[in-house]
Amino acid sequence: MHTLMAGGRAVGVIVSLGDHAFSLQAFRVPAGPAWSKTLPKIIQGIRDQGGTAEEAESSLGSEVRARIFVMKDGQRVLQPTRIVGCDGPGWLLRGGYGGPAALTDLVDPRAHHLFTQTVVDLSAVTEGHTDGTQEITNLEIRWPGAE
Repeated sequence: MHTLMAGGRAVGVIVSLGDHAFSLQAFRVPAGPAWSKTLPKIIQGIRDQGGTAEEAESSLGSEVRARIFVMKDGQRVLQPTRIVGCDGPGWLLRGGYGGPAALTDLVDPRAHHLFTQTVVDLSAVTEGHTDGTQEITNLEIRWPGAE
């Protein structure tokens, strides 16, 4: 497992699942459902960078199925990628994985478990955390029992 860091804070994790990895990030959102608004922006961003992307449905709901450019062995190659999201009250949980598992219609059961069993707890986040802006901001990742 690897931790994604931003500004000295843990803002996500990447978990190795054999031939692919699954990443998780949680975001504070100002109000209302954010995934349905974020999904088209992700698709457009991938297309703007030369990749391909489309909306699809899976057991995790609406998702992005894409091929994005990554560097592999010094070469720029297209990698199959899936990005899923889930809205909660004041938060958005986003997960993603690339590689062979992203090509199947089924969601990897280990990724499904990680995604559906993740808890987003905003109790330590102050209401003014977003400084009144309408931007989505990263939440810090903490393990259960960590203070």
